[in-house]
Amino acid sequence: QTPARLRSGRRKRPTTAADDCKRAMESPKRAPPHPRRALLFSTAFASVALLSGVVYGWPAMRRILRRNRVLAEGCTFDPATGEPFACNAQELRLGLVYTLGSYANNFSRFPIGIALDRVGPRVTVLGSCVTFALGAFVFAFTGNLAALSTGYVLIGTGGAGLQLALQSTAVLFPLRKSLMMSLLSGAFQVGSLLFLLMEVAEASFPDSASRLVLLCTHAAIGLAVGLVGTCIWPDKPFGTGGSKPSEEQVTHGAITPGHTAPETNTDLQPSPPPPPLHLASFWVQARSPEYQLVLIFFASNVLPAQFTVGTIGVQLERKGDVNGVHTRAYSIIFASAALAAPLAGMAIDRYGFPPVMAAINAALAISYAVLMVPLLSIQPIAYVAYSVGRVCLWALWFAYVAAEFGFKNYGKLAGGGLAIGAMFSLLQYAALEAVVRLGGGDFLAINGVWCALSCSMFAVIYELHRRERRCSQAAQV
Repeated sequence: QTPARLRSGRRKRPTTAADDCKRAMESPKRAPPHPRRALLFSTAFASVALLSGVVYGWPAMRRILRRNRVLAEGCTFDPATGEPFACNAQELRLGLVYTLGSYANNFSRFPIGIALDRVGPRVTVLGSCVTFALGAFVFAFTGNLAALSTGYVLIGTGGAGLQLALQSTAVLFPLRKSLMMSLLSGAFQVGSLLFLLMEVAEASFPDSASRLVLLCTHAAIGLAVGLVGTCIWPDKPFGTGGSKPSEEQVTHGAITPGHTAPETNTDLQPSPPPPPLHLASFWVQARSPEYQLVLIFFASNVLPAQFTVGTIGVQLERKGDVNGVHTRAYSIIFASAALAAPLAGMAIDRYGFPPVMAAINAALAISYAVLMVPLLSIQPIAYVAYSVGRVCLWALWFAYVAAEFGFKNYGKLAGGGLAIGAMFSLLQYAALEAVVRLGGGDFLAINGVWCALSCSMFAVIYELHRRERRCSQAAQV
């Protein structure tokens, strides 16, 4: 039987290096959408909103604790409200509880990320929810510094692990990964509203809606989320498991190793090829200039961002917010800023990371500058700019790691960066102590330091922009 290539009268041209390069740059056809991706992502969003970000509802929780005279030893009390007058000793104790809880919410993501890469979302979600529930129970039943700190650490740790475990649901939307990742960061921010709802309920119905009842209810919700998670979440993060791809697909860049081989369907829109760093080892990714530049930007902004959440209630009170109207307004704005997260994701998908980083940095710098002004009437500018900048800062970090490095080492890369930021943010307690003991409770100088620190990050953004532009020009040659 005559071979087909001889019957055609033409000999097949040998494959050249140029052909290989062309094939590697061609976008593959993506697999059909996951049949339950909307349900899975909605469940992830709701889970994160219920548990992950509650630790940052601290300004409202602080009002509950002050009203309950928790950690108020040595303070004098207002006979009209029952709350302590301005009491530096209590503020330092409460500040320590918040500092440890927020530290745990960030630092714990590194060991949890390592565990996630090994045991997968199902086990990580269950363990995180049990940890959260235990923390809520401890925080509800105790009133001493050590136990409150332990409870808040467990609440922060459990919430962090849940969010990290569910972020791979963004890969179910391959053309909108940054947007979906930003939506999950928005859900995290929404969670801060729960403590405000508790504060309003406790103030309105002190007998039936006590701190004990509210936190125990929240613990039960955490256990329910964990139980549901054992039924629906996979043993491996989305986008990292599946059938083994062929050698040719891996060689020519059709799919990332470890990803499910896509089905051919000419009617489906092609996905963009993965960036080169997706295929690199963990240490190559962690040592890359791209990772280190974004880590510097993120970690440097974490310190003032964490400090502001913990102290904005005190700052507003010392500007004249004695009845808590502005503190409650801040809590609402902080949660509502979740709406900015998807806008940031869409902006990243359209304009890239450096322009969005510059906008985030500007918003944070403006917020610290306005907080330096003693007028209470203009402070809404500060907490709107701060809330939007903060939620977009965390959204950008998660989106950048996922977009630039993929999910193969996502837990270690995202969690490691958060751990570094958490260690840096421990300085917030030293900053608070300096304000209370050395500055007489005046936050002017420290807000000036934060504003200067944020402004210095524009140099880091510019360097990242230069690197991306050089890489883009090299790819076109």
